[in-house]
Amino acid sequence: MILPFSQNFISDNDTMLDATNGEEDPSGLEVAAETNRRNEMRSSIATLRANPKYSDFLILCGEHIFPAHKAIICSQSDFFAKVFDSHFSEACTGRIRLPDHPLVVLLLLDYLYTSDYTFYLDYDFPASFLAEGQTPPGDLVDRLHCCELSVHIHMFLLADRLLIRGLKNLAKQKFADTLRKASFPTVYPRAVREVYTMTSIHIHHQLLRDVVVDFTLDALHSHGERSHFDPNFPRHILEEFPEFAQDLTAKLVDEWVEDEKSMASDLMQIAEYFRLC
Repeated sequence: MILPFSQNFISDNDTMLDATNGEEDPSGLEVAAETNRRNEMRSSIATLRANPKYSDFLILCGEHIFPAHKAIICSQSDFFAKVFDSHFSEACTGRIRLPDHPLVVLLLLDYLYTSDYTFYLDYDFPASFLAEGQTPPGDLVDRLHCCELSVHIHMFLLADRLLIRGLKNLAKQKFADTLRKASFPTVYPRAVREVYTMTSIHIHHQLLRDVVVDFTLDALHSHGERSHFDPNFPRHILEEFPEFAQDLTAKLVDEWVEDEKSMASDLMQIAEYFRLC
């Protein structure tokens, strides 16, 4: 029986694929060639992002118009897929309007065409899209981190609304990474306020809230290593956001229960040891 080419191929240097156990030992050249082919494919898809020639629908955002391709967008977003599979007017006109900030939509498309997005500062963004009542800090670096956190929050919420799981997970991770490198006394309180102002108790939003709660617990556990703690931390934030207080308390209780279980298990092992002795 002749096997398919990929299973019957033997290279010049006797590198081969064992079809019996699935073990592959490709040469360095083959790996490089495969990597190049994949990079070329990614690059080709990414170039469509800036080329409206073959686009088949438009995303409208304020005064901005973004050409897009159904085959790329709908395969990653159940929201867009349902819109174009339906009898909604958008399916007929080929135009979908999103109420989000143009920067967020721009980064959304970056992700859909490249599987990633990179934050860059839009000076109009902080003033328009920080949570209500939130003011950016005076320090330029702190302001940049606040803006970046705000962008990742908006990306998370947009991905949740458009049903793009990969982008949602990526935005959550980028938010966590930015929070860890930002100034604790200046940026952290603003991050808590923005997350708990813009999200709800919906289970899908809880993923982002958990990032803030877990970060808070890590900060509390390392209290001795942080000389710049606000003396009132975290009381003033707990009083301002009861939902945050509830989430933090629940996590603390869970930790306590796990510690008690672990201690009980250790005691049982010690008792068993002495019994056997």
